[in-house]
Amino acid sequence: MQNTDSSANNNVAIGRETMEVVEQPNNVAIGYKAGSCSTVYPTGYSNVFIGAEAGRCFCRGQGNVVIGHEVLLGGLAEQEEVDNSVFIGL
Repeated sequence: MQNTDSSANNNVAIGRETMEVVEQPNNVAIGYKAGSCSTVYPTGYSNVFIGAEAGRCFCRGQGNVVIGHEVLLGGLAEQEEVDNSVFIGL
């Protein structure tokens, strides 16, 4: 986990390359590359990612729960934001 902003506190990251770029608070990511956002401006906060690569390119949104292997691996359109949703896969 790489903290790129001083406001990125209260985050939990368990797993290799989990939450590679963190700029917002209150996120939980468990699993290989879970919650890893590769964009320059990740704006998601208060999200939960569980599973290998769960939410890997999900960078915008708050209050979401993503559970399962590769769920939201491709993320969303760059400017699209989803809030308060649950995504469950295999």
